[in-house]
Amino acid sequence: MSNTLNVKVFPTLIKYVNSFLNKKECEEIINLTLNKKLSSHLSLKGEAKSTHGLNSNILSNIKSNIVENINNKINEYAIDYGVRKLKLDNSWVNIQNKNSILNKHSHPDSIVSGALYLKVDKNSSKIYFYNPNTYLTFVNVLKQTEFSCENYYFTPQLGDLILFPSWLMHGSNDEKNNSIERIVLSFNTLYL
Repeated sequence: MSNTLNVKVFPTLIKYVNSFLNKKECEEIINLTLNKKLSSHLSLKGEAKSTHGLNSNILSNIKSNIVENINNKINEYAIDYGVRKLKLDNSWVNIQNKNSILNKHSHPDSIVSGALYLKVDKNSSKIYFYNPNTYLTFVNVLKQTEFSCENYYFTPQLGDLILFPSWLMHGSNDEKNNSIERIVLSFNTLYL
């Protein structure tokens, strides 16, 4: 008698933490960024600005336990991912206005990246993660499964945290942001 074994050999870990921050904590971080210089960024299209490259250490200004909690989640992820301990490297805020787009991109020179949703509503654009298997286009997909999907998306809520491998391409899949203002704190990590 033969046995059949399905082996999932190349999964990609994305850790989604609902309500990681409360509304007050989100507002605390937003208030820290109000006087920061903003500029355009290649990952953003339309009416959107970022502190990336200008003030790329937003989290260093936070005096509460938020940074410690982020580091704890990063290292939970590292254990699940199978890599050694990580530390925060840089952090920045992206502010998207209505009809802006988050272009497809990845985060070079980082191990694990994160996105923390400080201001979103039901009209905010989703975040899509794209299948890294470049040979998927060779397959005639009849049904979307974890093996055959081109992308996977989340509809983040206020205070949610998403952690993912930095090499994983992500963006809004050309979906326009329809909220008045969508604010996301992003960060990268390095080995400790």
